[in-house]
Amino acid sequence: MEGEDHVRQYSAILTSCNIDVVVVQGGYTLMNQELVYLREVIDKISCHIPLFIVFHSMPGYELYFLDWSILIRKIFSKDWKEYCKQFMLQTIMMMNNKLLQKQLYQKYHTPYLIADKVILLSSSYIEEFNSLAQGVDKSKYVSIPNMLTYPVIKEVFNKKKQVLIVARMDERSKRIKLALRIWKKIPFRLLDEGWRLVVVGDGDDLPYYQNYVKSKGIKGVSFEGRQNPLPYYQDASVFMMTSSYEGWPMTLMEAMQNGCVPIAFDSFKAIYEIVANEKNGIIIQEGDIQAYNSQLQKLMLNNKWRENLAAEALEDCKRYKMENIIPMWMNLLNNGER
Repeated sequence: MEGEDHVRQYSAILTSCNIDVVVVQGGYTLMNQELVYLREVIDKISCHIPLFIVFHSMPGYELYFLDWSILIRKIFSKDWKEYCKQFMLQTIMMMNNKLLQKQLYQKYHTPYLIADKVILLSSSYIEEFNSLAQGVDKSKYVSIPNMLTYPVIKEVFNKKKQVLIVARMDERSKRIKLALRIWKKIPFRLLDEGWRLVVVGDGDDLPYYQNYVKSKGIKGVSFEGRQNPLPYYQDASVFMMTSSYEGWPMTLMEAMQNGCVPIAFDSFKAIYEIVANEKNGIIIQEGDIQAYNSQLQKLMLNNKWRENLAAEALEDCKRYKMENIIPMWMNLLNNGER
C-alpha cells in the first residue's frame, strides 16, 4: 500500500500543480524507489514532464575509504556503533570488490534509467558515471558547473602571509591530516617571517586535528572553527586543498574569486576545468607530497609569481558568474539540453 500511496500523491501533485519540469537534487540509493514511483506516474498520465536528476558529487566517491587508523580510533568514540558498522562494511567491501561494484551499480543505474537527463558537475565525470551505471546512451548526460558564491573582486590587495584551509573537518574526504603533515615540513624561517596556516571549519575530526598538531609540535597553525569564510579568503594569500575526492569544490572557486591562489591534488577530474596549472593556481599529482610541499613553499616565497596567479584567478573565475551559468540551466529546462 505504501507504494500505491506514493504513486497517488505524485499523481495528484503533478496534475493539480501544473508541473512543467521535475528536478531531483541529489542521487542517493534510498531515493531510487521514489524515482521509480515518480517515473511510473509521469509515464502513466502521459504528461511529458521532463525528469532531471542532479548529482552534486564525484561519481565513484564511495570507493574512497576512511583511513584505517582513524576508523579504528573512532570505534572507541561515543559514536562507536556507527563506526563499528562502517568498519565491518569497509572491510567486507574491500575484500569483495564484486559486492562493492554491485552496490554502486544499484545506486547509479536506476537514476540513469529513470531520468530524461542526468546533470553532472563536469563533463569529465560522464565516463565514470556511465561506467558505474552500465549505461549505453551518453546523450542522457548534461554537465553544468556550480556558479560563484561571491561577487568577483576587481583586484588583489592587502594580502597577509596566510595559507588557508576552509573545509568540513572530515578526514575521509578532506584529509586535513595530510595538509598538517605537509605544513610540518615548512621551514621555520618562513614561520619566523610571519607565515601561518589558518584552518576554518568544524566537524567530528576537529579535536583529532587539534591534538595531532599539539602532539607533533606543529607550529604556526590556527584552528578558527565554524566561521564566515569570506574575511579569511580576503586575507589569505594561498588556499590549500588536500581532499581525497571532490565534486566541484565551492571553496576552491571562492578562494580564486578573492585572489587566494589555490594549490590542490588532482584527486578529482574537475580540478582541470577549474585550475590551469601555473596559470591561475597549482595542481599537484595525487600522492606527490614532496612536490606539494615544494610548490607551497615557492608560493610563499615568490610574491610576484603568486600575485600574477591571483590576478589570473580573478579573471578566469568569471566563467562561473551567475550570468554565465543560469543560461545553461534555462536552456536545459526549456529544451532539455545544455
